[in-house]
Amino acid sequence: MYNSLDATVYPQLLQMRGIIGNTIRLMLDRHDLHTSYGWIDLKIDAIDGTDCFDIPGIRDRNHVYSWIQGRGLEALAIHGQWFGKFSGIPTPETHRIKTLAETVARSLQQAREPQQGHLVFCMDESGHGSYTYDGRFTMSDLFCSRGLYAYHRLYGTPGQAQRAKQYLKNVIKAIIAGNFINDQQAFASSTYKDYRDGRKSYAGEMLALGAATLLVKLDQDDEALALGRKLIAHVVDSHVNSALRWPLVREHAIVEWIGTDGQPCRNDQGNIQLDPGHALEFIGLCAQFLLACREYGPSDAESHEWIDGLAALLPSLLEVNLAYGFHPSGGILKSVDGERGLPLHDSMPWWSLPETMRALALVEKLCGSGTWSDWSRMWFDRCFEAFEKNFYSVSAIPVAVQCINLEGNPIPVIPATPDLDPGYHTGLSLIACYDMLAEQVPLQFSGTEVDITPQLGVRLSGHVARSKPAQAVLDRLHARICLLQEPYGAVGLISVDVLEFSPQWIRTVREQISKIWDISPSHILLVATHTHTAPPVIRLGTLAADEMYLQFMTRQILDGCRRLESRYEPVVLEVAACTCNVGINRRVHDPKLGKTYMRPNKEGSRDDEILVVGVRDKTRAIRAILFNIAVHPTTLGVGLPVISADYPGRIEQVLKRRFGETVVVVPLIGACGDVRPAL
Repeated sequence: MYNSLDATVYPQLLQMRGIIGNTIRLMLDRHDLHTSYGWIDLKIDAIDGTDCFDIPGIRDRNHVYSWIQGRGLEALAIHGQWFGKFSGIPTPETHRIKTLAETVARSLQQAREPQQGHLVFCMDESGHGSYTYDGRFTMSDLFCSRGLYAYHRLYGTPGQAQRAKQYLKNVIKAIIAGNFINDQQAFASSTYKDYRDGRKSYAGEMLALGAATLLVKLDQDDEALALGRKLIAHVVDSHVNSALRWPLVREHAIVEWIGTDGQPCRNDQGNIQLDPGHALEFIGLCAQFLLACREYGPSDAESHEWIDGLAALLPSLLEVNLAYGFHPSGGILKSVDGERGLPLHDSMPWWSLPETMRALALVEKLCGSGTWSDWSRMWFDRCFEAFEKNFYSVSAIPVAVQCINLEGNPIPVIPATPDLDPGYHTGLSLIACYDMLAEQVPLQFSGTEVDITPQLGVRLSGHVARSKPAQAVLDRLHARICLLQEPYGAVGLISVDVLEFSPQWIRTVREQISKIWDISPSHILLVATHTHTAPPVIRLGTLAADEMYLQFMTRQILDGCRRLESRYEPVVLEVAACTCNVGINRRVHDPKLGKTYMRPNKEGSRDDEILVVGVRDKTRAIRAILFNIAVHPTTLGVGLPVISADYPGRIEQVLKRRFGETVVVVPLIGACGDVRPAL
């Protein structure tokens, strides 16, 4: 796995999180545009951004592709579950995800009814398609049963989940029995070719393996463990070039088409055709299944031996098939001549790069020793960079373009369906990568300090007895800004040398900072140090807020927050506590008179504990110190007309002299209403 201090990992996680979330947000926003439409709508040309929903043709609203709906339903269910891990990081709203998913699930169930419980590749908006039942299950059945099971298992009733589970198992068993057909249709700009000469692809077994993993993860289903083993055995025994049994292709190549004689088939041009993307997808799904077996399956010796044997094979499969597939322009070739290693088509689909990334990540997790090999790391970074550069950043919308040519330019080729990916290949693959990488990423810190000292002559807030404006600066006022992030959470801390804030100001500034940092407003803590020698930023008694100063202070804080964008470093937190009798209760109650007076009370309640959090970087240097103390910052005379941060500012000065001027010192003044300095 990645070194936890590697500077490239956390930025990659941020990129992945953006890509994953943006697809789901687009799906939800599109649904909001057409709430009466019962399907996922990704009917957009990603190359130029054309909205094809109402434009007659293969991308219009009346061409509903079951593959997209089933894949999208599974993606919505899994994404919804995954987003629940996050705290303080904005993610698509769960209720919107459930609303769209429920709509699609209902539409798919209704579409099955007139078709003897089956689904077909293309339907009209009402769910009707051209279908003649011949006793076989379809690839559309596989995708849609996966989606229905994932959704109903996570969000439905037990009865719905059980029915969907049975549907899914029936499809898997049909694939194993050979009672299955790929119902994909070719388009004019498609690379898909259907063969009717008895040759067999392993696509069904590969995709059914993903279904078996779902059953194992969500239900710990013993039968699914056995089904998954059969699916893997079929691919390894029939399609993997083990021990060079087919000497014309490289050992460990996975051959797409095998004839009834058990030999690799040739295409119309006489080539042994490989599909490296499918091979790499199978490797990733196989690693995912084996990891699920380790976590949820039996722990007997035979099971361990089977898992370990396959785990030992996967790195070789990965290396050989990646070598066949990766093109220098940055993509995975759709079709390759197994003998010469040359491209058979001038196209590379988007989906094979995230699938390859998943394969690299999960094979490392399955087989690695806790750190990434240099080879895997190099290829993971290379694939991610190629995906972002060639497919994602060139798209007119926040979903990858479908295909590029060998020069790395987008082309209008349809890999499977005209509709775009609903978070299936891209989102589900990147989620697996994200979760694996996140295990190695420590807490990330970024911090800064901004000067908010006003000009002389301002009024000061805190004491009614002070009548004069500020005549001197005893020490400067600051706002200290810290952002702490980890893969699934974030919190911002801002400590400001003023008396207090208004609720309206806090709401407004939280929203502004939220947009800058992309974290939830509720995870931004704005703290006033409560110094009594700073300009007024709220109305208190007869003293109104200094609006000019308030605007200046706000600008400084927001500018400081912007400076922290894309600045983070790995850190660890250290916590300490001590007690110090620096405060004294300032309320005395006279029981005889029934009155309470403002005067020192040694017997009164107070909190003498001081909590300290130190933030250390990878060199063990202190980067920030947060301290919590419950004593009023009122060490200065009530009539003294000077600007000062009071004792929190003095503590900051002492700590900076000890640990360096760059350390960010964050005072967090606790509940101190009845406690003043013991002077």
